[in-house]
Amino acid sequence: MPIIPEDKLEGCAFWIFYTAIDTDKIEADEERRNDFIQAALIALRTFLIQRDNNRKTSELSILNKIALEVGRKTSLQEVADTTLSILEREKNWQPSVIRFKSRFGETLETISYRSSLVKNVEELQKRIHLFDGLIDRPGLGMTGYVIDSGKPIRCMDLPSDPHYVQTDLNIKYGIYAPISIEGKVEGAIGVESKDYAFDDSDLRLLQSMSEIVGMAIRSVRLIEVLQERLHWLEILHRINEQIGIETEPYKLYGFLVDSAFEAIQAESVALLIYNPQTDMLEKVAARSWLDRVFEIPLKPDESISGAIFQSGKMRFSPEIREDPFLISRNLSLIPPGCANIGLPVTYEERILGVFHISIKAPLSFTKELVEFAEMFGSYSGIVIGRIQHVRALKEAEKEIKTAYDETLKGWARAIGYRDNETFQHTLRVTEIALAIGEALSLDEKTLENLRRGAILHDVGKIGIPDNILRKPKAFTKEEEAIMRTHTSFAYELLRPIDFLKDALSVPYCHHERWDGKGYPQGLKGDNIPLLARIFSVADVYDAMTSERPYRHAWTREAALEYIRSQSGKHFDPRIVDVFLGIVDKIKD
Repeated sequence: MPIIPEDKLEGCAFWIFYTAIDTDKIEADEERRNDFIQAALIALRTFLIQRDNNRKTSELSILNKIALEVGRKTSLQEVADTTLSILEREKNWQPSVIRFKSRFGETLETISYRSSLVKNVEELQKRIHLFDGLIDRPGLGMTGYVIDSGKPIRCMDLPSDPHYVQTDLNIKYGIYAPISIEGKVEGAIGVESKDYAFDDSDLRLLQSMSEIVGMAIRSVRLIEVLQERLHWLEILHRINEQIGIETEPYKLYGFLVDSAFEAIQAESVALLIYNPQTDMLEKVAARSWLDRVFEIPLKPDESISGAIFQSGKMRFSPEIREDPFLISRNLSLIPPGCANIGLPVTYEERILGVFHISIKAPLSFTKELVEFAEMFGSYSGIVIGRIQHVRALKEAEKEIKTAYDETLKGWARAIGYRDNETFQHTLRVTEIALAIGEALSLDEKTLENLRRGAILHDVGKIGIPDNILRKPKAFTKEEEAIMRTHTSFAYELLRPIDFLKDALSVPYCHHERWDGKGYPQGLKGDNIPLLARIFSVADVYDAMTSERPYRHAWTREAALEYIRSQSGKHFDPRIVDVFLGIVDKIKD
């Protein structure tokens, strides 16, 4: 009998009789058979709906776990490892892999891999090394194809797919999804199987996971950039120290070259300085094969270096051996597959030399890479200019201090890229805190530490996921706990920086309370550092008198009344008294 609910054929029901039945009896029993079919159909639909609901509930649970766990990670490696671990634990999916484009190049790197065949870390590293040799650029392999095309794939016969590169034996099925960061495909996640034929819902789950992973990695990249800028600042600080103690010039040149070689993971680096006495560009420091290339000094209009020196402009060579300005005698000294960034070294509008950074090709000429390269060109100019002009130490310190301050402001802007109100709040609250500090007659050095701490007070929010940082409503308990970690994150981030040690109390302790009910340490009274006590009053006042997505700004009078009421509770009474005495001088 046909099963036709609501005028749509959905199946057939069969009855088999072991003995002969009269046709009349069969026809007479038609109503009972129809009732049976309807009951069976209801039971089947109920089962399918329940199965579908169970699956959706399970998938939502997995996505929630991934969102919570990867949101707390601070590196690409941790995000990738956590994601594949959850897939293996919750779905028993493996082998699985996450691949990404390299930071500055167009090569592919295996970030994380999971397989039951891998028994130890050494074996895992060997397999990853093998994969990176087989699938080394977008377009190769299934993940490489997904990165290149930007489209998810479900494949039911991998060996017959022209893009497939075999990395595991007897694999037949696979699903793959691109991982995008700010609209650009940067990586891919793939899961394969010998015997489980993934369905469309599996692919949709993987796509949803890839979106969550992409958002987490965006935050991680911001953290990585911030950590790198911290490293650059440390380099600048060390250069300043070396200038101050009159270090040998060639040691400083070598330090600059070594720093670039390590920080950008370059293939080779060289610094050339123009010598007006010989009218030649001369090598003063180099690492790896560029050391041999520049053994013979160059005329200022000769080769790639001469083109940069004459034009005063950066030059990018996607493949240095193919650059038309390359001198033929140097061709044999340069290995294939190397790109080059050449920068003019300038100081006070004078071109002093050329800085070369060679990186493995193919190279992605990104804004971030340009900024990194320009930074070393700029540092070289400062160092060479200082050495050539023998400027006073105070002038050098003033210039370096400006570089410090611009870097600190850059960190605050990095938060502003995610949350503009946080950046504007930083500018306002810094002014208020300094006004209180001046009223307390703090010395110049302490005021400087207060200013630096105020600029960096919310730098820890770089580690808070966007869905929490930008939430327009009140936080849940779990979200509040995550948000509170921004003070500890700031402490861990800034602690290694020597010149910030006296400013660190502001980002770390500005949420402590006079009565001991604050966080992260629950400090009480005078145990709370003075700069944090000053900043706490300024921070709360500005927060209350500013518009927020979840509330309107308080009036100035209401905010001041609240500050008074919290004297001896939230705030140091002495700081409150000073603040109330100077608040009329503070611009709205």
